[in-house]
Amino acid sequence: ITFTELKLVQPHNTFTVNGRKTHEQNISITDRQQVQWSLASENHPCDITVEYRSYGANNQYEILYQKGNVSIHRNVLHGQFETQRNGQLLITIDNKDYANPLTVWYRIKSNPLSTCHLFQGISDMQFNKYYRPTSQTISEVDFSKLLDHVFIFINKLLNGNISLKEMAELQPIFKDKNINIREEVKKLYINHSNEQSNNRVNMPTTVAQIPKIQPSEQEIEQVCEWLQIYQYYSHLNIIMECIEKFDLLPTDNKEEKIDHLKRLSGNENCSLKEITNAYRILQECFQTLTHQHLQLIKTVVECSNVIQMMKKADLYSQHGRRRFQELRDNLTTQFQLQELNNMILTSWIITYTLIEPFTFKAKNFDDFILRLAQITKLEESSLNHIKGKFLS
Repeated sequence: ITFTELKLVQPHNTFTVNGRKTHEQNISITDRQQVQWSLASENHPCDITVEYRSYGANNQYEILYQKGNVSIHRNVLHGQFETQRNGQLLITIDNKDYANPLTVWYRIKSNPLSTCHLFQGISDMQFNKYYRPTSQTISEVDFSKLLDHVFIFINKLLNGNISLKEMAELQPIFKDKNINIREEVKKLYINHSNEQSNNRVNMPTTVAQIPKIQPSEQEIEQVCEWLQIYQYYSHLNIIMECIEKFDLLPTDNKEEKIDHLKRLSGNENCSLKEITNAYRILQECFQTLTHQHLQLIKTVVECSNVIQMMKKADLYSQHGRRRFQELRDNLTTQFQLQELNNMILTSWIITYTLIEPFTFKAKNFDDFILRLAQITKLEESSLNHIKGKFLS
């Protein structure tokens, strides 16, 4: 954003610093926000300090920016940070070197942080386990105890000392929430770190003894590997159902890999840290698939009539592809000035591309996975096009 744009979009977000004076501007920030801040001024440079003071037991301070003689009269100064806690953003402008007053414009743009589905799922699981049968609401003391249970569970998960049986109630999250494993793991570590920094009153001995986790990149990668395999494990049945429902492999296919996957039974006593060795075949088979690909498989199984409809229309044979391309080109020209029809056409084109791997037989299992993995730029919103055809 330029200085002119900043003044236009935030005409009232301004303050004046008198000559030889310092001014501190406070802006309240709510919890769980990604905050972008911008500063600009007229006339001359100044010394700038931007810090965030979060509320809580420790009232933590974090200096986000600090520099002298900053030329914000020439270029807009930008910054960004994330916070889990509400607090105050403090902008301190030091105009001590100039006798003339300084007018400063600022913009604060906040967006809620994305939900940590695993943290939410673990919290719900622990709440249902300890409190759901008796009450819909819990006291402050019980809430503190609930947090203790939540973070004990998270600690076991991050250390891999949790069994697949204990993970069972989280399986719907891995199947239904289209989660990015790496992002979820980072958020779990952040939540865990924030909890350890917050000296809660009456902390149980068991929690107090948990060492503070400051993970290395290698440790994060290890947890990601465990949970990625668990995500494949959670989707295994739906993948096999997909292959059978749409008859995607040759009738004479006798691959040992398929038989192995079909016979793969869950060992609930297996710990998360043992999952790599116990279910290595899942990593070998599906490592090229992202969480979006897994959601695509789940979506097409749920919306199987869309696949059958496309197959019946014979749009993927050599003749069918040519016919679809001609129809697409003609309608694109025809609908140029018809917004609604153009949106419908775009949706059909996206659907046509996404479901192609499910419309004809692959040479073998690996060929099916390869063709599926070749679908790129796959987002959760893309799947809505398929779901829209199912509902229409």
